[in-house]
Order: sequence, then structure tokens, then C-alpha cells
Amino acid sequence: MSRFLHTKEVNWKLPSKLGISHKHLNCLQLCVNEWLQQKGRKSLIEVFIIALNCELDGIKIKNEPSGFNRGIKLHKRHYSYDPALIKELMDKVGHCLIEFDSSYAQFSSYYNDISIPHWSMIFDYDDLSYDLLDDSGIATYFTYNKGTVPKKLIHDLMNPTSLKSISYVEMTKPTVSWEEEFHEIVLQSISNMESYGMNNLHWFFDHFGRNYSDYPSQKELDYVVYFFRKPREVLFLAWKNGLLPEQYQTESLGYILVQLTQAWGIVAGYVLKWGVSKVNNYNDKMKQYLQTCIQLEEKLLSYMKEAIK
Repeated sequence: MSRFLHTKEVNWKLPSKLGISHKHLNCLQLCVNEWLQQKGRKSLIEVFIIALNCELDGIKIKNEPSGFNRGIKLHKRHYSYDPALIKELMDKVGHCLIEFDSSYAQFSSYYNDISIPHWSMIFDYDDLSYDLLDDSGIATYFTYNKGTVPKKLIHDLMNPTSLKSISYVEMTKPTVSWEEEFHEIVLQSISNMESYGMNNLHWFFDHFGRNYSDYPSQKELDYVVYFFRKPREVLFLAWKNGLLPEQYQTESLGYILVQLTQAWGIVAGYVLKWGVSKVNNYNDKMKQYLQTCIQLEEKLLSYMKEAIK
């Protein structure tokens, strides 16, 4: 992997042959996707489809990935602050994933700004530096999403304040069919959205949909919308590539997903406009499209409930 990556340009803004880009995946998923490509894995989109939900974290709505599909496993070594563990994993499996608080990473555009759990993948090292994949690296160390970072900057993260985990990923044989696995994803999506997800989405709209400037930070709201929409984008990408089980590969679902991803994209666009222009008021447009998003989330939930029968 390291030899190939040293000669390859890694730019996650550009869609892969399958159409995957940073539009669809979060930082961990992007690293794992790159690793799987280097391992010769062909079926990639299915790996990253996750159950839909809408969790509340303070005032943030989230749809956090709970894992991977199709036999891909993440093995976490929690709270290991010894840099020797990086060398151990590099020697054993050829890569190492580090999870940390982004605001402490001097090589990240989030440094001293946005505090979120963030992932990088180390794919090579020497006496002085680590070679990294990261979707937030700054130009001082990175060309697009591949960079070389002094070891000290990584070792500085390895403390109880900033480090979350050190991990590696493994590719195993799936134990169930894709139809069975996707069936469980749909069931979990229905359970999540019925039991709390839709209520949380309505709460978010009631508090910020009518006046988005009530949100404490434009940058944080941008982050919230940007990451919340990704699982919907992955699901649409799978549908577009004809990868869903037959009962879901329908024009009806495709139409809902087209509208839903477009609506969330428009909301994201207005959040960005808010950041650029403090003068113009986009409340009416934000309210309109957030309402549209909620209606389409409900429509998607209804479709899943009908399809699962």
C-alpha cells in the first residue's frame, strides 16, 4: 500500500470510478475506502451504507456511522498513548488509524478551531515523519489528502486529552448475503427514525429552521448539515449504481433520494451563503428547504416501511 500511495495523487474531492468522494464519506470512511482500493476491493459502496438516524448531541443533529458492512471490521485499541503501538501496527498490518480531537492537530485545518473526533490513516513512516491520509490536512504538510507530518506532531496527540483511539482495519469474508445485510440496515433505519429520529429533526427545525442565525456558529452549522447528509448521499449513490437489493432498486426510491439529497444540498448552500454574507437574510429559504427535507425524510421512512413488508 505505501509504495503505491507514494506515487498516487490522493484527492477525495474528485469522484472515484464508482462515484465515491468526500461528498459521501466521512474522514474515517475515506481512509478505509482508500485502503480497500489499494487492497483490490471492487465492491466498495455497499461497505459504507449505514442505518439512517438523527441523533441529538447538544444542538447538533448527527447520523454517525456504526461500523462497516460486507466483512470490513475496525479493531480499536482504545486509549493507548504509546507511540510504539503505531510502529507495531505498521509492521503487522501496514497501516494505522488514529482517532483524535481535531482541535489539537497542528497539521489539520481544524486546529484551534473545530473540536470534533477526527481520523487519519498512517500508511508509512521513517525516522522523522509519518505519511498520512487525511481529509483536513493543511498545505504545509499535505498535497490534497496525502501528506508527510513530523513525528512530533503525531506524538503530541498521544495523550488523554486529545487521543481517542489507535486502530486498524481488517477485510474478512461476509457471513451473510448483501440482501440480508441491507434488510437489517433498513430495519434499523426504521427503528431509529420512528423512535427518536424524526422527533429530533423536528426539534432542530423548531429551534433553528425559522431563524438559522440563532445557531451559535455558522461554521458549526455548516459542519452539522455537511455530515448529516452524507449517509443519504451514499444510499443514493448505491441506488444510482444499481447496488440495492431488487425490492429497493425502484424508480420510486430513486425519486425520493434525488429530491432528498438535493434538498439537503440546498440547505448546505444557504448555510455557506450565511457565512459569506452577514447582510442578506436567508431565513425564508432555509425554512422552506428544511421543511422539504423533513417531509422527504418522512417519505423515505414510509417507503422503507412499505418495502420491508
